[in-house]
Amino acid sequence: DESAEPSISCLSACQAPIQGCIRPGAWIPGYRNIRYYAETWNVQATPDAAFEAFLKAISEFKKSEKGVLGGLDKLRIQRQDKKHHKATVFCFTKVAEWLDVVEISITDGSGWENVTEDLKEGCVVIIRSFSSGFFPTSCPLSPLFSCLCFLMPFGGSYQGPEGTVWTNNSRIKEIRNVMQDKMPIVVTGKTEGCSAL
Repeated sequence: DESAEPSISCLSACQAPIQGCIRPGAWIPGYRNIRYYAETWNVQATPDAAFEAFLKAISEFKKSEKGVLGGLDKLRIQRQDKKHHKATVFCFTKVAEWLDVVEISITDGSGWENVTEDLKEGCVVIIRSFSSGFFPTSCPLSPLFSCLCFLMPFGGSYQGPEGTVWTNNSRIKEIRNVMQDKMPIVVTGKTEGCSAL
């Protein structure tokens, strides 16, 4: 069943919503930049169609073993608001269950200065991925320990066969590539730093 949520530990199920909300890994601007990535897209589709394409992409990665989203992560849609076109996806590493968060917000393209002329009828997507904290959610009291260690530098990367892979950047690129098969997407911005959607 493609809508089935992945199996995670009881500790992670209890602690992930807390750590995903307080996000100590994103508190300090200088430290968070190495484990945070965001893009803004102009998408030639309605907000409803773009939102459905995002949810379908996440469902496809749940069944896949490829890339960061399929090969490294256990994905759980934590929140989805179809009316306002916003969603939060929890990405747990498969063994220790470190928690990274993907958030998406989709709005009508009208009124945005950076919308290209051919996409005036489309929508604007803001998508970001970031690491929530230093401790994995499978560790007892991980939100507390992650808060206490919020100054601890850590990166969101691993060594792949072709060099360093930045997981947050890779997640967004993988989602964009799947969605681009269904609708034209123009990347209009790439940012670092974390603020609420």
